[in-house]
Amino acid sequence: EVTLTSLRNGVPNGRNGVLAAPRPVPTLSLEEVRALLEELRTVSSSAKFQKDLQHLRSLDWGAFKKREAVAKLLSIFWKAPLRRFGFGIDGQGFPHLLQVVKANGQRLGIRLVCHEVEKQLRMVPG
Repeated sequence: EVTLTSLRNGVPNGRNGVLAAPRPVPTLSLEEVRALLEELRTVSSSAKFQKDLQHLRSLDWGAFKKREAVAKLLSIFWKAPLRRFGFGIDGQGFPHLLQVVKANGQRLGIRLVCHEVEKQLRMVPG
């Protein structure tokens, strides 16, 4: 049974309402953060990703639905690199990724690659 207490102590994993224990944030070295971001940049630069992203952005959907669609697109294309570096492809994965990147984001090499990834996503760097 899913209760308020169980929701506070676990994260739904999407399978029959079963709760999974919160996963710890992966610990990456500076070089691993840079390597992960480089992989994400490469994947995001692919013709297929860019075509799919452009298609999503052209749809006459509201902002919330578009954000959900872009998140799904990222989970499909970024799945392998994220898993390789210890991130889940679930509700915890992206927040953990952002936490790790933010912790290293002011370092010059990291900031530059972050801006490149953001450009590929058609986001304002920063």
